[in-house]
Amino acid sequence: MRGMREKRLPVIGSSLRFSLLFILGMVFTSFATVTPLPPRLTDNEEPIVFPDDSGVVDVTKPPYNAKGDGRSDDSDAIQRAFDDHPSQNRIIYFPDGIYLVSHQIEFGLSRRFHPDKKIDGRDALHQRLTILQGQSRDKTIIKLADNCPEFQTTGISEPEKDVGRPIGRGVVWTGENVAQHFRNAVRNITIDTGKGNPGASGIQFNASNQGCMHQVKIVSGDGAGAIGCDLGFTGDAGPAVVRHLEVVGFDYGVWVCALNSFTVWDVQLQGQKKAGIRCPWDMAMLHRVHSVNTMPALWIGNRWLSFTTLIDGELLGGAPDQPAIRIDGGNKDHHFFGRNIKSTGYGWTVKSSTDASLNARGNIEEYSYGPVTKAFPDCVPKTLNLPVKEAPEVPWGDPKRDWANVVRFGAKMDGSDCTEAVQRAIDSGARVVYFPGGEVQRTWGRTGVEYRMKKIALRGHVQRFLACEAYVNAERIDVEDGIAPAVVIERFMPSWEHGVMEIHQKSSRTLILRDINGLVHQEARGDVFLDDVCGGLYLRHPGASAWCRYFNYEVSPGLGLVNDGGNLWIMGSKIEHPNPQVELLNGSHTEILGAMWYAGFGDVVEKPGMRIVDSAASIVCHRQHSFGPGRWKNWIEIERRGEKFLWTNWALDFLATAAPTDLDEVGRLRQP
Repeated sequence: MRGMREKRLPVIGSSLRFSLLFILGMVFTSFATVTPLPPRLTDNEEPIVFPDDSGVVDVTKPPYNAKGDGRSDDSDAIQRAFDDHPSQNRIIYFPDGIYLVSHQIEFGLSRRFHPDKKIDGRDALHQRLTILQGQSRDKTIIKLADNCPEFQTTGISEPEKDVGRPIGRGVVWTGENVAQHFRNAVRNITIDTGKGNPGASGIQFNASNQGCMHQVKIVSGDGAGAIGCDLGFTGDAGPAVVRHLEVVGFDYGVWVCALNSFTVWDVQLQGQKKAGIRCPWDMAMLHRVHSVNTMPALWIGNRWLSFTTLIDGELLGGAPDQPAIRIDGGNKDHHFFGRNIKSTGYGWTVKSSTDASLNARGNIEEYSYGPVTKAFPDCVPKTLNLPVKEAPEVPWGDPKRDWANVVRFGAKMDGSDCTEAVQRAIDSGARVVYFPGGEVQRTWGRTGVEYRMKKIALRGHVQRFLACEAYVNAERIDVEDGIAPAVVIERFMPSWEHGVMEIHQKSSRTLILRDINGLVHQEARGDVFLDDVCGGLYLRHPGASAWCRYFNYEVSPGLGLVNDGGNLWIMGSKIEHPNPQVELLNGSHTEILGAMWYAGFGDVVEKPGMRIVDSAASIVCHRQHSFGPGRWKNWIEIERRGEKFLWTNWALDFLATAAPTDLDEVGRLRQP
């Protein structure tokens, strides 16, 4: 490997397991051209339009009547729409327009409208299950009026003083603290903080277990402001995903500093004054970052522990006295792994504040700031570097021509069995089959319509199976071969009292699962893509492939992730429940790039959390966390031809189980 640099310090301990640990990180750099990033996915954005009977809440219609003309102040109209639908799994919809605001827009009950209520940001009941949805990213704009008194305060937040966190007030705020902000989402919209608002941030986003920002642009009208996308404004945020994000201006483009982790991918950053992405501590999993800045594109540390993974980066612009990636603190406290990173204009690609031997220049093939562990002596200290495939684009379609409403085929919205009605809608020839949302009083104070099915088959012309944020329960959905080459299942959430939804890939076509809760079984060769999925994944077909960007595989009881002879790539993940969670078996290939294992308050678990048997795997930037005694004592157990290796530490920088023959086999996967 060109440019490989390896340093070893004396081995601590006498066991074979510790003798295989390279105490100091390994750096693989190359001045050859790295793989270019694919084109921006926002360039060909399709407008998102829902049918009139879909149950979305349109802010321009009565009783809200927002103008969206760029002149009228729409603050009160928009806030009333959110106040009227707290935690109801509803889509608050913004048609194309410029919505001028002078106050912060809050998820849940507004503190501005309810000054007598105790709404301190910890009321999870009123700050979850809320979806802010625009018609299109570039034509649907929430714009802060210039020189707003509410957004003038600047300075450094005292609790975060050691990392210089700026004071910022989000134009959009989605709730703070308490990891119960399930399914919050902000989609297809631009947030413009205007001019003369130095204390403004774009979005202060929080979601838990499953939730997303999708196709969002955040821009400062004059370049000023605290943070564009603030994912660290509260301590107990995430896990969730941010995808297809662009930020222009502000001191920081993205601030990731949350206990429960965020996965951020397809990011465009430009014109930040202090850093493109700031990760002072904890978990950040980054994929496809394009930054044009003179300041660092990525700044890690110096508070507590940080675990950051960056795959596929173009860090351009730069300045000779600045690093593209700045790391404050040593490799015992801060953990970073990078792969396929291009850097131009910067003095260093990676610069450590404490150890110059960890610095790197030029383009990076692979880099580990912490130790690299080989499970067995002949393992290659390099990731598998599995080929990463993009999910195909599936047209949204014309709601008047291409969509079928399951209610019109006889489905009930009250939770009664609607299997036959849904199957009729699928077999009607429609390209999109949808489940309208709405309000029906349900258990424990929740509102939202509910559909229940037994076994159905996705086939025929269907290319999108869509719940308009309604509750949908299905004992089983079989994805069969059909006319459409790819099918998307998205925006589904089962009602928890009726169990999880099972989805079985039984076809040769591509299956895309996005923003859902459910158990996914791959039983055929057709590709599977998971994006913001909470549930389980079980690859049972030899040679089948799956790609996951943020996958929360917290199944209890039972395993949440099984790869039995397939090819699996995961960028960003989180699990919960202290019991065995993962099995990688029978010659499978797996990469898990960044993960938070949250043990909660349970007991010490003796059985391994992850078992790898006669299979190749690359595992980087993994961390356990627990507020109590719970943890996986025997975290990762690897067995190869009867020989075993056990990882028991709380943190893991880079674990390699692949032999040279495994890398040769992965190379053949890349061949057309």
